[in-house]
Amino acid sequence: MFHADGTKGTCSGFQQTFSSKSTLFDGGVSLCISFTLTLSMDINISKGISYNLQGKLEGYKFSVHTTEFCPRNRTEWNKRSSVFNCSRESTYACFPNDNISELIEFCYPMEKIAISRGLCLFLSKRRSELDSYECKTFEYGCPDRPYLGSSVYKYSSCLTLGNGCFLAESFCKRQARKI
Repeated sequence: MFHADGTKGTCSGFQQTFSSKSTLFDGGVSLCISFTLTLSMDINISKGISYNLQGKLEGYKFSVHTTEFCPRNRTEWNKRSSVFNCSRESTYACFPNDNISELIEFCYPMEKIAISRGLCLFLSKRRSELDSYECKTFEYGCPDRPYLGSSVYKYSSCLTLGNGCFLAESFCKRQARKI
């Protein structure tokens, strides 16, 4: 890319360069036209929430990203799910990691994630599989009926973490991490 002053610069993001030659005059003079098209994508969702994919984590069998919070309602869930654009054989998921220390999001290779009552889920890094955590000792918010992974936002206790534990646990009285 050349700036107006003739100096060469670079762009971040996706770049593709196209070249074309065409004869402009009968005298055999040709002009080589070259241009760079730079595309960048930033997804802005209504109400000022910007959903960019955060840090990609290594060591999983599929793409896993950290997130500051999981969707908090059906509308946010649908918008975030559309950002991930999971295949028909997989579904968008947002759960804690296996250390219960951060929230992660990913396309899980299952059409629907069915969860039994009394359980919260987390993603095991070693196996890249969802695993369960019994929440019967939670002081509040343990799911009291079976639910789908796509409605985990209804059970925020399964998504509210603090230094390696669920804040709804009686022994976990540490600083909260927002859902």
